[in-house]
Amino acid sequence: MLALGLAIAIAGSLVEGAFTGLFPLFGTARGLGAPQIAWLLSIFGTGGLLFQYPLGWLADHRGLRLTAMLCTVGAALALAVLALPPAIGPLALALFILGGFLPAFLTLSMIAATDVAHDNPAATFSRITMTYTVSSALGPLVGGAVMQTLGGSAFVAEMELALVALFGYVVWRRRERASA
Repeated sequence: MLALGLAIAIAGSLVEGAFTGLFPLFGTARGLGAPQIAWLLSIFGTGGLLFQYPLGWLADHRGLRLTAMLCTVGAALALAVLALPPAIGPLALALFILGGFLPAFLTLSMIAATDVAHDNPAATFSRITMTYTVSSALGPLVGGAVMQTLGGSAFVAEMELALVALFGYVVWRRRERASA
C-alpha cells in the first residue's frame, strides 16, 4: 500500500504543482487578465475546501482505490476544459472541480500510508510528505519546460499524461490485489 501512496503523491503533486505554479502564465497566454486569473484561482481553492470531506468519506466508506480513480478521472476531465477556447463560465466550473480533486491526492496518499504505518508511522508519513513536496516542486519545472518547448496545450497534455499514468497504476494495483 505504501507504493500506491507514493504513486498517488508523485502524480498528484506533479500535476498540482504544475497547475498552481503555471496557471497564471497559461491563463495570460490564453488572454485572461490578472483579475480573472485571481478569481479563477480562488474558485480552485474553494473547490479544495468543499471537496475534502466528501472525498475523505468516500475513501473511508468505498475504498481508497475507487476514490483515487474518481479523483484522477475528475481532474483529467476538468483539465481537458483548459484545452478549449477560454470562456470564463466553463473555466470556473473546471477550476472548482480541479481544486476539489487535486489537493485530495495528498489526503489519499496519507490514507494509503496509514495501512502500512503501524511500526513507524512518523517515518512513513515523512516519506509521503517529502515525496509530495519534492514532486510538487518539480511540477512547475517540468511543466515550464514543456510550455517553453511545446506550447501551452502541451502543458495540459503533460498534466493529463501524469493522471493517465496514475489511473493505469491504480487499476493495475486493484486487479493485482483482486487476483491475490
